[in-house]
Amino acid sequence: IYVGSLTRIRGVKEIVEALEMLSDDVVLVLAGKFHSKEFEQEVLSHKASKRVNYLGQIPFEEVKTLLFSADVGLALLHPEPQYSKALATKLFEYMAAGLPQIVSNTPECKKLIEEGGFGIVVDPKRPDEIAKAVITLKNNPALRKEMGRRGREAFLNKYNFEQEEKKLLGLYKELTS
Repeated sequence: IYVGSLTRIRGVKEIVEALEMLSDDVVLVLAGKFHSKEFEQEVLSHKASKRVNYLGQIPFEEVKTLLFSADVGLALLHPEPQYSKALATKLFEYMAAGLPQIVSNTPECKKLIEEGGFGIVVDPKRPDEIAKAVITLKNNPALRKEMGRRGREAFLNKYNFEQEEKKLLGLYKELTS
């Protein structure tokens, strides 16, 4: 599953291209709004798009249900300056849902995923690497389950609002002192 803004620099095209290298039982669920009609047509007219379940933009309550029914979360931001030090919200949504992840090899994402052990890091511009990661997780249900468990645990113990609130309040206090 991929949930979020559907743009070129968020790796949507490469994800669909990776489908070509995967067995026919692998389906991609896309939930979000395409940045442009041209890009939407380009993605949805790709020969592998017959295995894309495009839902459009959906209410957040439905996103939660989708995430809990998915096998793998995808977050493949291209190595653009605005993403070089960013962690996408979807990483934490996937963790909350207990989903193993396939993510970009940007330094921050790589550090988060490798330290937590809840996903696989790939070059987001390489559909072959994306496909290989999907195959690894598809063929190893125990690994998929363990990565999902680690992500959920990390979310509950470290990456949640209650924990981040403490840091934020500390920063506010420091700035006003």
